Amino acid sequence: MGFCCEDLAAELEGRGKYASGLLQPRSLIERDADGSWNVIADDGCPVLDNIKFCPFCGAALPRAPQ
Repeated sequence: MGFCCEDLAAELEGRGKYASGLLQPRSLIERDADGSWNVIADDGCPVLDNIKFCPFCGAALPRAPQ
């Protein structure tokens, strides 16, 4: 899958601005099994569900086929 911007690519690959070198790197943004995109808190719980646009560049995020 291509990414809309370098910031989103880095985030999804666990190298994002919010990944800590002291902890296991993880994404702030994750794609759910249903194809929706969610912003995840440190404890692994989603804090924003079904985001539709990239928080870095504003491009529409692709949905999984229904």
